[in-house]
Amino acid sequence: MSGDDEGDERERRIRFLGEQVKLLVRTEQRLYRTQRSLEAQLRRMGALSELTRFASHVASEPELLSRVARLALSLFPFEQVAIWQRHDDGVIRAVYVDAVAGRSYDAERRREDVLVRDVTLPSAATLVEPGATAPPTLDAMLDAMESLFAEPGAARRPACAALAVPLRVDGRAQGVLLARKVDPVVQPHTPLPTEEDRAFLELLESHLESALASVRLRARMQTVLGHLPSAILVLRGGRVVQTNAAALRVLGCDAEAALLGARFVDLVPAEERDAYAQLEDDVARQGSLRLLDRRLVGRDGAVRPVELVALPLTFEGGPATLLIADDLAERDRMRTELAFADRLATVGALAAGVAHEVNNPLTFVLIHLERLAQVVPEAERARALAALDGATRIRDIVRDLQTFTRAETTRVDAVNVHAVLDKVLALAAPELRYRARVERDFGPHAWVRGNEGRLAQVFLNLVINAAHAMDEDQGEARLRISTRGERGGVEVTDADTHPDRVVIEMSDTGRGIPPADLARIFEPFFSTKPSGVGSGLGLSICRNIVEAHGGTIEVESRVGRGTRFTLRLPAACPHAIERIEQLVPAGDRARVLLIDDDPRVLEVLASEIADVHDVETAVGGALGISALERRTFDAVACDLMMPGVDGVDVYEWLQLHRPELLPHLFFVTGGAFTGRGEAFLARARPRVLSKPVQREGLLAMIDEARAGFA
Repeated sequence: MSGDDEGDERERRIRFLGEQVKLLVRTEQRLYRTQRSLEAQLRRMGALSELTRFASHVASEPELLSRVARLALSLFPFEQVAIWQRHDDGVIRAVYVDAVAGRSYDAERRREDVLVRDVTLPSAATLVEPGATAPPTLDAMLDAMESLFAEPGAARRPACAALAVPLRVDGRAQGVLLARKVDPVVQPHTPLPTEEDRAFLELLESHLESALASVRLRARMQTVLGHLPSAILVLRGGRVVQTNAAALRVLGCDAEAALLGARFVDLVPAEERDAYAQLEDDVARQGSLRLLDRRLVGRDGAVRPVELVALPLTFEGGPATLLIADDLAERDRMRTELAFADRLATVGALAAGVAHEVNNPLTFVLIHLERLAQVVPEAERARALAALDGATRIRDIVRDLQTFTRAETTRVDAVNVHAVLDKVLALAAPELRYRARVERDFGPHAWVRGNEGRLAQVFLNLVINAAHAMDEDQGEARLRISTRGERGGVEVTDADTHPDRVVIEMSDTGRGIPPADLARIFEPFFSTKPSGVGSGLGLSICRNIVEAHGGTIEVESRVGRGTRFTLRLPAACPHAIERIEQLVPAGDRARVLLIDDDPRVLEVLASEIADVHDVETAVGGALGISALERRTFDAVACDLMMPGVDGVDVYEWLQLHRPELLPHLFFVTGGAFTGRGEAFLARARPRVLSKPVQREGLLAMIDEARAGFA
């Protein structure tokens, strides 16, 4: 071989070796990139696995979102991350922000006022590559993120790359994880995600959805457990790993941490611990156990009788034992309270039956005593007034007892509380005259929706209580009564603006109520007055009446400083106010029919109004219907509970034969104590005037019935 040929051969070998070296280098580079990719994928999968483990035990959604935000910064070379969630009002708010330390201004600052409206959340992971334009879906949120991390006074720095991963709940996007890179100069060690990472991003979406579902399910379970009346203990390896608020109460623990991790055998009496040594094994083998007449020992040392039910349970991926403990002491207390409530209902039912028989004779007793007090000699007048006061107290006691089981629906209309308060203060003047100075501060709004008689009962009770709380030698004692209108909880000062509530405040400068008594002030038969003074029913009845009107009553008190009651009642509608203001007594006499089964009641009521109206009486419902067949009346007052043909029969007869008279009918009754009467009052909601009747109330009801207002 010539020299030239040898040179060519050597040159070919050198080129061949060079190509092999280049091939080896490229192969090594590919292997290195593959290794880096595999390491990145392994790191990502490890991070997802760690997120799953974390989500399996964390109970707080904010903790989970914090971990998710840090995960995003560790997996991808982004500098800032924010988690946005859609709230019930439709607004999307940033609920968590984070940033790479030292790379993004004030990473700890969180702006609650940064929010986004009218934005559609992405339904799938969305990538914004460097220099690319963000989709319209993300524009508003990326712009808002600039304000989250912007330095005060500095120009905003838009993202050069971004990633949005939807946070799904039950398959629907309810939030988004949004990560940004703002500094294109700093090159990351890990490349930004590309379309090649789509499969991993879909896996990330799935893990986030599962993690959110797990945390929310655990939170719902905690809420349910927290409201269960039975004590719940979850045991694993003989120790408490989960509990609820009832268990903390039964075992005398202030916080859950005081119970978690405790050995169950330390929660039972020492002499009974051997019986629980194999509890978890027995439950796993038998399926369930019911343990009667057992005891638990609280952290405070108190021993509580309980009834236990033990069940097998899978808890956080492993076998466990569920213990349900019913506090027998609490059950006995509830039984006692139910028995007491049953006795109250029995008393009320008896009162409703007796009321009719008591109120009928009480009607003419009161009216005759009023007449006697006016005509007897001066020397005997004090005795007549004392008898009248005693009869009045009997009337009030019977009426109070009826309140507990009163089934009839007293008529509700527009009521001027200022007028009612003036009447009440005039009635209570003897109690107040030597005890306190009365201050009135009435606002521009006076009309409420209610029953005048029942509201007067409430106001009178509160005024008398205030008077009794202030001693005669107290000095500058004051009872201040104020009213104001409210709309949406805000005071209304404009007289032309209609409120939705009228607030009545009664403040006294009396002795006040101790805190221990204040919590029980509305309980039936509880009284702060000396034994033998008062029945303890007054404030309980007041609350019942106010709540039946759709209102509220609150009390504030300081010992030695006085007490304030605040009542909020629904305001009357303008139409009802206008109608009542148009109701004025007619100048001429009306033809009135009185129907009652007691002739003495008819006699005294007829004599009371005979100087104003032409009155006809009928003893019983049958004679009442006979009178209605023959003549037309301007107003008809009928007793409800009568033997034979009762008030319901009279009403139904008018419906069939004289429907034009129904608007002029009202009932005068001492109470409805039959199912038929109760059902009728609830269904028909007629006008009702309660016995014993007074002249003014009867005349006012006649005027209303005469006008024919429904």
